[in-house]
Amino acid sequence: MANQIVSDLNQLYSDYQINFDLEDCDKVLRIESNNSIDILGVLNFGKLNNIKIELII
Repeated sequence: MANQIVSDLNQLYSDYQINFDLEDCDKVLRIESNNSIDILGVLNFGKLNNIKIELII
């Protein structure tokens, strides 16, 4: 499932570096970019796909 999420997000945001830390108990999704990140778009992606995504700063 993690690979599919990363693949789908990479299609939407090809300039982001996206990965999961599956060894973390919370299965952290990390997104990095040299530009701004579409936070609302990523959160909406999660909502539309029944995936709980929370912003950690």
